[in-house]
Amino acid sequence: MGIKCPRGILLYGPPGCGKTSLARAFAKDNNGGKNVSFLSVSGASIFSPFVGDSEKNIVEIFRKARLGAPCVLFIDEIDTLVCKRGQKSQGNVQERILSTLLNEMDEGDGEVQCNVSAKNKVYDSSDVIVIGATNRPEALDSALIRPGRFDVAIYVPLPDLNGRLDILRHKTSKNAPKFGCGFGRTVF
Repeated sequence: MGIKCPRGILLYGPPGCGKTSLARAFAKDNNGGKNVSFLSVSGASIFSPFVGDSEKNIVEIFRKARLGAPCVLFIDEIDTLVCKRGQKSQGNVQERILSTLLNEMDEGDGEVQCNVSAKNKVYDSSDVIVIGATNRPEALDSALIRPGRFDVAIYVPLPDLNGRLDILRHKTSKNAPKFGCGFGRTVF
């Protein structure tokens, strides 16, 4: 018995809201404690000044993700890689990069199946889930935001006061006794 998982997830929100941490947590917690590869790249790091190299970089990243399956492929600042067609002066380069990314995302073509166990969901080991992150979802080409690519878009807001306190407690839990301070008095 299984449920369908999205092939791609788009996380969007202001800078510093935890999109990368959320993607890492998804990879860590989504397979019942079994190893799930986490491959993280930034959109800007894929660009190359040499013709065709950006496209080769995309193909290579997806090849590595498939070799490491099950894998969460995280593309941070995806809007720097693939914006709406016709918006940037790079024109032809942007369109080739977008086309290559779309082809790679469509490569697996079958649906990802999540097998439900007693504790957690696990997805088929032959697949890759792509998580993209952006501060500017409106800048992305509509071809990316459709079923079979980025099926789900999730807004990630900045944490409120209680959320910030929880993060601070978690990040300092090993050292908290040394500090001897109450985080409730901390000014945010």
